[in-house]
Amino acid sequence: MPDVRSQEPPVEDAAQLTASQNAAAADAMAAAAAGAFTAALDPDGMIDGVLQGVATMLNLVEHPGMAGVSESTSSLLRSAIIALSPVFAERFTGKLRGDLRVTGLAGALGLAMVLGKTSEQVTSSEPLDRLLDYLDHVALLKVEIEALCLWDRVEKRGAPLRAMLAAIGANQNQPQGVTVH
Repeated sequence: MPDVRSQEPPVEDAAQLTASQNAAAADAMAAAAAGAFTAALDPDGMIDGVLQGVATMLNLVEHPGMAGVSESTSSLLRSAIIALSPVFAERFTGKLRGDLRVTGLAGALGLAMVLGKTSEQVTSSEPLDRLLDYLDHVALLKVEIEALCLWDRVEKRGAPLRAMLAAIGANQNQPQGVTVH
C-alpha cells in the first residue's frame, strides 16, 4: 500500500495565505478528493483511491478555506462519492467491521455537503453531533482500510515466516538424543 500522505496535495501554511488563496487551496483539495473517488471506480485502484479521497477530506475539514469551496466542486465531490458508494459497498461486504463499508462513505458524503458553507450555516443546518459522526466515520473508514491493507500484506508476506516457525517447532518436538561427552 503506498503512503497516502505523500499523495495528498501540498497544504501550504494557511496562516500566510489570504482568504481567497485559502478558498482556492480548499477548492483544489476538494477537487483532488473528487478525482480520487472517481479513480476508485477502477477495481484495481479502489483502495488507493478511497484512501486518498478520505485522507484529503480529513485534511480539508481542518482547512481554513473550507467555506470557500465552490458549489460546482462540492457537487462534483458529492457525485463522485455517490457513484462509488454501491460499488465500494459490494466489494467490501464482509471485509470491514459492521456497516462501515456504507457509513464511511456516507460520512464522506455528509462532509461534502457542508463544503462551501460558513460555520454558522453549517451549525444552523446540521447538529454538531451529526457532523462529528460524519467525521468519525470517515476517519474510521481510513483506519479500517489501512488495517485491511496491512493485514493483507502480512498474510501475503507471512507465508515464509510461518513456514520457518513451523520448521523450528517441528525440530523442537523431535525426540532429543542422549549425548555422552
